Amino acid sequence: MLLLLPAVAQTRAELDSTYGQAVHNVYQIRPGIAAAVTFSDNGKVKEFRIFSNDPNSKNALLRIDAVRAVIRELVPGRTCRPLSYAQIDSPCPPRNGCKGHQEVHRTLTTLVVWYKDAVAYALVTMSDKPIAPPGDMKLLPGYEHVPHCGIDTAAGVIKKVGGIKIIYDIGSMAGNFARRYANSGIAEWTRTEQVDGDSVLIVLTKQKYIVATFEKANANFTALIGSQSDIDDFLKMVLTYHPKK
Repeated sequence: MLLLLPAVAQTRAELDSTYGQAVHNVYQIRPGIAAAVTFSDNGKVKEFRIFSNDPNSKNALLRIDAVRAVIRELVPGRTCRPLSYAQIDSPCPPRNGCKGHQEVHRTLTTLVVWYKDAVAYALVTMSDKPIAPPGDMKLLPGYEHVPHCGIDTAAGVIKKVGGIKIIYDIGSMAGNFARRYANSGIAEWTRTEQVDGDSVLIVLTKQKYIVATFEKANANFTALIGSQSDIDDFLKMVLTYHPKK
């Protein structure tokens, strides 16, 4: 199977598409749980505030497993192996004595505020510091890099609204995606390029997925394409990847 990662809801349009139109920037994520969203000037999400909106209890608390599930849903693949964590005093009116558990990740910070053995609310604050794409890739205008969590590999997405979404999986444990399809019945065409001393096997499948693998570096890139211009954009970016020496 091709590597498919969930979409990251980072704009109002993406949130509206998933959860319906917000009321005063509050989205109903699931029954009893909502998220108030603060947007930055560029229209992307700056912060999620996850809280209970139980109609039967104004001050209801949340189960930690439900909060973690909502965080994973809102920012999939981005809360792994925190860089640091801390316990801090956090306000939670009308209650007193709440404690916050803060984790700093590469692209965001989470703060889960506890009252006794339940959660009063949680904050997910997005970092505004861009993280360079893998291998010093040169991205076309409008594209951004969103790193994800890989267990034994480096994973992430390169995307823009209205453009293709390139998913990557890089590392010795990733294997060679392109070779799996080059010798199968679903390959529409294959070609090979040489980049910085590495052989890049490129396959377009009949399902219109394009796969490129730097074979020495075990660096895999995939995207669903709809036109020749999508293929051109994919190759313009992917072929600027420089494997680590």
